[in-house]
Amino acid sequence: MPLPDPPVALVDACSTIFNNTLYTYSESAFQSLPLVQGAQWSQLSSGQPVSGAVCVHATPTDDKSPAALYIVGGNTTNDNYQGLQRYLFLERRWETLNLSTAVTQNRLNHNAVYLN
Repeated sequence: MPLPDPPVALVDACSTIFNNTLYTYSESAFQSLPLVQGAQWSQLSSGQPVSGAVCVHATPTDDKSPAALYIVGGNTTNDNYQGLQRYLFLERRWETLNLSTAVTQNRLNHNAVYLN
């Protein structure tokens, strides 16, 4: 089964799978592809575009926090962006998270992990 080409090339993109759907994030686009025969790519709202960020998929074991894709760090021209946002899978929306200290603002060449 050949895969369809995404509308925006997957350059410097990170990805995750949630509920049998592949999600890809890059500075240029946020896209999804259901993992079923004959599926097509969809472009989704992108949140704050950043380059050089890392993706962290979080699926908490309690009901207090929703499953989300966190985008940590990266560069942007938006001076107010502190370097942390998340896409809530079930709500299909982005949230920018404000920190008491902007430790992730313009952070590059790093990694991140979610621990329950």
